[in-house]
Amino acid sequence: MVDALVHELAPQRRQGVAPQQWTDDERRGRIAVIEALTRFAPLLRDDPLRQGLSIERFADVLADVVVDGMHVPAGRDRTRA
Repeated sequence: MVDALVHELAPQRRQGVAPQQWTDDERRGRIAVIEALTRFAPLLRDDPLRQGLSIERFADVLADVVVDGMHVPAGRDRTRA
């Protein structure tokens, strides 16, 4: 089922996440990551995977890690909940 959904949505995703300023290699990398996330996302319902974090909190932290990496950028509030 996931494979069918990935195949069905792939053209829209390629257009939406692959602006022309990226090289073909950069575009392929981003598409691969997004497609992998579609397979990873259902696992988030598993509480042991989240180690007690709510789904919402896990998603918030995941987004921070994806955007910022594992460090806190200079000037960012380290006390954010």
